[in-house]
Amino acid sequence: MAVARGGVWYATQNTPLLVECPRHYGVAKPGDNTINWVLHKGHRYATGHTTQVQLRHIYKATDPESVLISVCGYNGTCSPISFSDGVEILGMFVLDLSKLNLAQFWHREDDHGRTEYSIKFTLEFECDVSRSALYVRALRPDGCLVGEEMKLPVKLTFH
Repeated sequence: MAVARGGVWYATQNTPLLVECPRHYGVAKPGDNTINWVLHKGHRYATGHTTQVQLRHIYKATDPESVLISVCGYNGTCSPISFSDGVEILGMFVLDLSKLNLAQFWHREDDHGRTEYSIKFTLEFECDVSRSALYVRALRPDGCLVGEEMKLPVKLTFH
């Protein structure tokens, strides 16, 4: 009997808690109207689940060093490709380019003699059940965090 109880205890301790995503979550590409949806309404995700989207931004030496990226939500069944009725901007993620060594990225001189850089980065979304939040963070190509992470409060349904 003790072995059976121990087996049940072990199974409950090592079974990931699943949460149902209450809406679609995504990011709008910088300088574009297209949305990359990374978490989908009604899908179940394990606690601590992370999803990543690869993005690229063209930066010119005269541009601001902060890039604003729209974090979006949508409650409908099928997520739209671009901004439409019902798509909400839940917040603006700030990609701080001043934290990057631009020399490590591909670059060239444009027609006006300005250096432009092709900044590739990853946006990562993490479901944190214990805090009822989604965290969004930017990662360099080597996986290191760029700047601050963003916290979005969400209502999560447990299963």
